[in-house]
Amino acid sequence: MNTINVKSDTPNITYDMSDEQRDYETAAALKRSIWEVMDSDNLRKIRRLPSRWSKAFFASNNVLTDDDGKRYINPKSVSYIRARRANIDKTVAKVRKDRRNLQDGELLLQQMKNDFIEICNAIQIPFDELSLNYLLGQIADTNLTTIP
Repeated sequence: MNTINVKSDTPNITYDMSDEQRDYETAAALKRSIWEVMDSDNLRKIRRLPSRWSKAFFASNNVLTDDDGKRYINPKSVSYIRARRANIDKTVAKVRKDRRNLQDGELLLQQMKNDFIEICNAIQIPFDELSLNYLLGQIADTNLTTIP
């Protein structure tokens, strides 16, 4: 049984909107999804996820154990995550610099999304693009940059 119901969002159209605004709102609503947890058992399961992520992180190859039994972070994992973070920082700096005449905004947004998803997965938080799109769709003001 699928206990999470995902459905498309409905556009927030009012009578005083122009046709262009209505088209924009309709397109934005198609990109958003509403997730509804169907039973309370799943709420308990969701509440346990951070603990599971922590256990998965310490059981992964991100944490190494020396001969004395002490744990330490794998330097290769750290460099991998720092490289992705640096990519995100560079992209954000580029967006801030060229905000008014940004030519490849969609590509830059996709690169940032991919780097963020790779960081999450590297630290054992299972994440995909649909989840990220859902979270981004919940942000009230998406006009903080010129990237749609």
